Amino acid sequence: TIVVFALLSIASAEYRSGRSLKPYRSDDRPSYKAGRSLETYEPEENAPSYKSGHSLHSYKPLEKSDDAINIQGMIYCRESKDLIPMQGATARVTCMLKDKYGDEKAPFSVKTPVTDKKGYFLINLANYTPPGYTLGSCRVFLNEPADYCDCNVPTDTNDGLSGAHPSKPRRLSDNAIIYSVAPFVFKLSSK
Repeated sequence: TIVVFALLSIASAEYRSGRSLKPYRSDDRPSYKAGRSLETYEPEENAPSYKSGHSLHSYKPLEKSDDAINIQGMIYCRESKDLIPMQGATARVTCMLKDKYGDEKAPFSVKTPVTDKKGYFLINLANYTPPGYTLGSCRVFLNEPADYCDCNVPTDTNDGLSGAHPSKPRRLSDNAIIYSVAPFVFKLSSK
């Protein structure tokens, strides 16, 4: 009796969860498919891909696209009321890697090249993204100040510490997409 009771409990649980013990038959009602289908799911090859939103946070690049994704920004040093471009500083870009199905797999982080004499940085994320993955939910942070100066205290100006979402995408003539972040600021250390 215990075995019969156990089998009835399993069958009842299968029925309540929507999984029937009865295999799917194609001659059952065609408009309603009860039970499990033995056919495997195949995604449509020509399904539309939409680029919604205006930030890399919601940008979903096409699977077979060779578009380069660039992020640009500026880093300054605040000395009293003046903003001075900081040469040699870096920012850090962190994103989530997504597989070909759009599932987030792992965090991804890369340091930008050092800023030029005007405090400008530009990074091409395609050079750092592993093959078969796309990027999503990106943020840009202040990383390191220039080695030579006392302007080494990071500030949260324009979300430099909390992480700025790249925005204002533009498509360049070579089909690359460039995103921007507002200027980041370091301040002088108090001695």
